[in-house]
Amino acid sequence: FYHWLERYGYQAIAHLLATTDISDMSLSDRPRGTQEKALACDMATKQDVLDVQQLVENAANAAPVFTADYFADICNGNRLMHIASEVGLKVVNLNNISGNARSKANGFTEAECKRLFVRPDAKIYCDPDLNNSWVIEYEEVKQPLSLAKASRLLK
Repeated sequence: FYHWLERYGYQAIAHLLATTDISDMSLSDRPRGTQEKALACDMATKQDVLDVQQLVENAANAAPVFTADYFADICNGNRLMHIASEVGLKVVNLNNISGNARSKANGFTEAECKRLFVRPDAKIYCDPDLNNSWVIEYEEVKQPLSLAKASRLLK
């Protein structure tokens, strides 16, 4: 409105207010959405996404498998499911890989096995050479899934 005031004065704003129908609005309503507002919201990155990305980058070399508990102090598990690809992770459900309704890997709870967050280039499978134990393979590294679990001390 500064531009309008400087260029046309109060009459321009008075005319806008007089000709705009706001009868369907209430003072408690959210502001109307505009294309500019939508664009700004799309460009903004939420803080939890940035925080999760930072944790993933810090631990990526040490451990490629994360559980929701790893991020519990900055992001809940449901939100993490939605932002996983944004932060550079994919969601793996061991039940889908094995075809069993209740798959479990050593070092993980049954619930954790339904949503493991792993590097996008990682492959998880049951290795017949290791008594069908769960294995993760990434960047020419192959190790038991239980050894690839990221852990950190929460404050």
